[in-house]
Amino acid sequence: MSRQFGLYMAHKTAMKNNLIALLDQTYPGANDFFDSPARSDGSQKWVDFVHAYWHVDRVRSKSLKAFTESYQNWRRRKSYNFSEEKAEKIHRLSSDLIAVFPKDDNTRTLVGRLWRC
Repeated sequence: MSRQFGLYMAHKTAMKNNLIALLDQTYPGANDFFDSPARSDGSQKWVDFVHAYWHVDRVRSKSLKAFTESYQNWRRRKSYNFSEEKAEKIHRLSSDLIAVFPKDDNTRTLVGRLWRC
C-alpha cells in the first residue's frame, strides 16, 4: 500500500508541475496569486482559479469592474472570501502579462485535462 501511495503522490506532483508549466504559457504567474494552504478536501485556491480563468485574456479583456464582479461570483461559488483589493491586484498584474499560447479550445482542453488531476 505504501508503494501505491508513493506512485500516486509522484503522479500528482508531476501533473501539478505540468499544469504550472502550461500556465506559464497561457497565464504566467497565476499559480502565485494565492498562498492559501490546501483545503481539507485537497482543493487549492490557485488551481480552482485557473480552472475558471485559464488564459490571461479571460481577465485582461474585461474592465476592472466586470472582472471584479466575475471574480466575486467565482469566489462565492467556491466558498472563498472575497477581497476587492485582490481582484484589483490580479487585474492589474494581468494587464502586463503576455501569453504564448492562443486563447482557443485546444488550449482550454489542455489546461482542463491537467486541472482535473
